[in-house]
Amino acid sequence: MEESADENVELLLALLQNNAELEWLEFKSSLGDPERIARYISGLANTAALLNRHSAYVVWGVEDETRRIIGTDFSPRTTKVKGQELELWLARATPGAVFAFIEFEFEGAHMVILRVHAAADRPVECLSKAYIRVGSSLVELKTDKDREGRLWDILRNKSFEEGTAMEAVAEERVQKLLDLGAYFARSRQAHPASLEDLLAIATTLGLLRPRDDGRWDITNLGALLFARELSSFPTVSGKSIRVVQYEGDTRAQVVRRQDGAKGYAVGFMGLLSWLKAVLPAREVYVNGERTEQLVYTDLLLREVLANAMVHQDLTVRGSGPRVEIFNDRIEVSNPGRSLVAVDRLINHPPLARNSALANLMLQMRLCENHGTGWDRIAMETEDAGLPSPTVQSDDDSMRVTILGPRKLTTMQREDQKWIVYAHACLQYANHKHLTNGSLRDRFGISTRNSSQVSRLIAYAVEDGLIELFDESVGTKSRSYVPYWARLVR
Repeated sequence: MEESADENVELLLALLQNNAELEWLEFKSSLGDPERIARYISGLANTAALLNRHSAYVVWGVEDETRRIIGTDFSPRTTKVKGQELELWLARATPGAVFAFIEFEFEGAHMVILRVHAAADRPVECLSKAYIRVGSSLVELKTDKDREGRLWDILRNKSFEEGTAMEAVAEERVQKLLDLGAYFARSRQAHPASLEDLLAIATTLGLLRPRDDGRWDITNLGALLFARELSSFPTVSGKSIRVVQYEGDTRAQVVRRQDGAKGYAVGFMGLLSWLKAVLPAREVYVNGERTEQLVYTDLLLREVLANAMVHQDLTVRGSGPRVEIFNDRIEVSNPGRSLVAVDRLINHPPLARNSALANLMLQMRLCENHGTGWDRIAMETEDAGLPSPTVQSDDDSMRVTILGPRKLTTMQREDQKWIVYAHACLQYANHKHLTNGSLRDRFGISTRNSSQVSRLIAYAVEDGLIELFDESVGTKSRSYVPYWARLVR
C-alpha cells in the first residue's frame, strides 16, 4: 500500500523539525551517485539498529544548513545504473536491506525521501562492506570496534517478531492496517468495548508499542498475523504464503498460483478453504452411503501449514512458506532449516524458532500445543491411510512432502522403511511399541500376510531405524522401538 500525499508531507515536516542533522537522518540538496546511495543504505540500516530505531532517512531537496526547501532533480524512478533500474541495482548491492524511495511534490518542489529499515539479524553490507554513521560521517563498520560490537549484541538478542514493521501510526489508522478483531474471534473472547481497551490488549500481546507522541509502532508480529494487506509492511511483505498447483506430477506446467495477501491469522481459514477446494477427494462409504472425503484431511492440512508458518526463519528476507500441489502429493516448504533432526520430529521436546508467533497461533486455535504438531501430523496420515510424511532439511529451508494414497507393493523400499520407523516413533509417543499386529493395521494387511510385515520390520532393523525391545521373548511376542529409545530409557 502506497502512502498518501498527506502522509508524505507529514513525514517531511516531522523530519524537518530536527534542527541538527542526526546519525539516522541526512539532508541532501543533491546526491545521485548510485554507489554512494548504496553506502548510505548500509550505514543507515546499521545505525537505525544500533539506535533502536525502526528507520533512518535521507531527504533530497532540502538545503543542509538552512533547512530551506529547494527541491531536487534526482528521480530514483528514472535513474538507471548500467541499464538497470536504480532500485534493482541498489537491492543487489545491499542484500538484506529493506528500503523504499518516496517521491512527491511539496510547495511546487520535487522531493525525494529514502526510508531505510533497521538491520534485522546481521549488519547490512554494501558491495560486501558494512558501513555506519558516526556523527555526520559515513565510515566502514569494521573501523569502529565499539559500535560494531554493540551492533552485533543488539542484532543477536533481538527477535524478528519484536522488530518494528511501521512506526508512528495514528490510532485510527491502526485499525485500517490491522484486523485486530480476528484475534478475539479466533480465541473466542469478547471484543473490547473501546478502542483504548483494544490497543491496550494489542500492546500486551506484543502487536503494538505506544510512543511518547501518542502514536503507535506496529511490530512485525502484529503485521505478520493481522495485516489486512501484507504489502503495507515492507518487513513482512515477502512472508506471504504462496500456493502453486501443477498439472500432473512435475513442475513443468502451472495450473494456478495464489499468493496470500493477508496476515496469517486473518487469512488462515480462507487459505485452508481454498486448498480444500482444489485438492482431490475420494469416494468412501459411511453407514452404507457413498460420500466424498478429502484425501488430505482438514487437521492434517492445518497442522502442516501452521508448522511452516511457526517454524520458518523470519530473518530470511523475501521468502515465506510455499505450498505446492501435485496430482500425487503436496509439498510444503519454509525458509530455515529444521531445528530438530528430521528423524526426531515425532515425540521430540518442543523447540520454537518464533515463540511469540507460536503462542498466539496456539491461542487462536490455529495450531496444536508446542511439540505436539508433528505427533498430530503422523497420526492423521496413519488414520487417513497415507504414507508417512517425508522431511528434507538443509541450511536454507525445510520441505515436508505428503504423498497421496499408495499401495504398499508400489512403494520404494526406502519409503516402506520410513513408514515403519514413523509408526514406531508414534507408538512410542503413545507409550506403546511397534508389533507385527500394529504394523499390519497401519498398512491394512490381513493376518495371513503377516510374513510380509515381518520382512518390512527386518529391513528397518537392518538399517538401524528400529530395534527389538526385549530379546528374551518369543518371536510372536516381539515388539520394537525407535533406535533412539535406548538413549531415553
